[in-house]
Amino acid sequence: MLEELKVIAEHGYAIDNSEHEEGVKCFAAPVNGYGGDVVGAISATGLQREFDLPEDSEKILVAVRRVASEISRVLGHVEG
Repeated sequence: MLEELKVIAEHGYAIDNSEHEEGVKCFAAPVNGYGGDVVGAISATGLQREFDLPEDSEKILVAVRRVASEISRVLGHVEG
């Protein structure tokens, strides 16, 4: 688990590929506050069969990361 958390921190996102619930896929990214601490997260969850096309997965992941970054900026986080 700790190794997986390190990978997630390095990449800046997490993907649940039906590990939690069979047939469900989730993309998540952290929301950072003013001091840089993670204060929340945003995610997109759906049926794995709907999210499994590589081009769709990439679009969803980009959107989730973009929105998380925008919320972080509103909260005062400055990416460095």
